[in-house]
Amino acid sequence: MKMKKAGAIIFVVVAALFLTCLDAGAAQIKQVGILDTMSFDGAALEYSFLTYSRCPASQHRASVRFSPEYKSYRGTKKVVSFTVDLFDAADSCDRPEKDIVVSAKINLYDKLKSELKNQIDKGYVIDPDYVLWLPAVRTSPMGKAADTSGATTAEPAPSAPQTVQTPDKKTPAQSKTVKVALKQYSTRWHCYLQKNDGARNDGFNGYGSTLEDARNDAASGCFRTNNPHCTAYSRHPDHTVCNVEFQDTGDVKLVDYDRDQIPKDINIERWECMLRKNDGARNDGFQGTGTTEEKARKDTISGCRSTNNPYCEQYAVDDAHTKCVAYASAQNSTPQVRWTCTLWKNDGARNDGFEGTGATENEAREDTIGGCLSTNNPYCKEYSRDPEHTKCTAEIVQQ
Repeated sequence: MKMKKAGAIIFVVVAALFLTCLDAGAAQIKQVGILDTMSFDGAALEYSFLTYSRCPASQHRASVRFSPEYKSYRGTKKVVSFTVDLFDAADSCDRPEKDIVVSAKINLYDKLKSELKNQIDKGYVIDPDYVLWLPAVRTSPMGKAADTSGATTAEPAPSAPQTVQTPDKKTPAQSKTVKVALKQYSTRWHCYLQKNDGARNDGFNGYGSTLEDARNDAASGCFRTNNPHCTAYSRHPDHTVCNVEFQDTGDVKLVDYDRDQIPKDINIERWECMLRKNDGARNDGFQGTGTTEEKARKDTISGCRSTNNPYCEQYAVDDAHTKCVAYASAQNSTPQVRWTCTLWKNDGARNDGFEGTGATENEAREDTIGGCLSTNNPYCKEYSRDPEHTKCTAEIVQQ
């Protein structure tokens, strides 16, 4: 899809939220805040920024993500803008930390085309005059805009609306909903197999996207010892224990919640707000952070006051000027797994097949015993541990 369809795309420079540092394995991923230089020609976005790192600039890797803004109109949900979020990643390096300047170049045109297709595939309509919000360029201590004279555009792009907004004397409005940035998790199965045959070479880890894959992976390690029973061991609860592992992907998902109904299992670590005067001045966009939304909004005021605008306090509490996001450091309730096992006596009786559930495989197997015992079969406990009599599955029930 072309970047310009029925109307003109408006390119606007806006300050991104504060740096967010997430530990994703060995790499450190940081959201880039204000840039030192930026050039955009309608396709390639080139930029540089100052950061503190143990790695040289050549080992830093750039990536981009688009955050869409939706509005509903007569039953149609439209995408009216995209915020460009830039990220920087670097592996751990064994050298002293110091300030470095990282330069990067991203083909924003191709990535935006992919994002537009993604939104259309989800059923959204793209507003022909949608706005693309680019990261802000750092200003000097005196408030003058940094030099961006090298920036060019492939085709003339209309300037951002410069309407001067006069504050309403009434109480500023705040929306009923608030955006919460939730950490995203990936899942994988982990099985640990032990032969228990007295050999020194024992204990094999297996991993996979499914339970079956993880069992097979554990069995493959066991097979290297020439033990002929590895497959059977990988299915037997006396030899193999399997669990789901949840790993922080380093990504966040913005979810809208009612201000008064944020789920109790979400632990909010901080709030980040961005105040924009929208008065046509080049020096606009002031960040604030705090442990509560109120503190984060107040934190934006000092930057705004440096421009001598008399309405900063009112702007800070007005959603028309200040946007806030709550960042959840973690969810108090991590995704859960439910095991389901079914025990079959296979004795020819009509009353057969007893289901058990639990948070672990052992709990689910034990839960099958009660139903079996109601038939007065003396081998129910043995059957519950025997894979030939009891089959088990597992599913993630919360994520």
